Amino acid sequence: MFNKTELEKILVKNWTEFLEIRKAMEFIKTMASKELKMNDPKIKKLSVSNCSFTDRGIIFWIESNIINSNSNVNITTEILIRHNKNIEHIKTI
Repeated sequence: MFNKTELEKILVKNWTEFLEIRKAMEFIKTMASKELKMNDPKIKKLSVSNCSFTDRGIIFWIESNIINSNSNVNITTEILIRHNKNIEHIKTI
């Protein structure tokens, strides 16, 4: 009925229209601290690079540049937004 690939492109392009940036930043900072053992990370840049529809919801790949201990680190965090709007962390690298 619809072109899934084109819809995914639209979501990536317009992610700021439906994701709450402050909450996304807090989530990324928490995952950077927890998963990558960063102390007091500061987010310099945040963007969505990809998304994919699954049976469980939509997976988003969130790219961020984080300042930690006087160094810049680029990380990718994968999250699943379930159909019931709950957010599940998949991984941070």
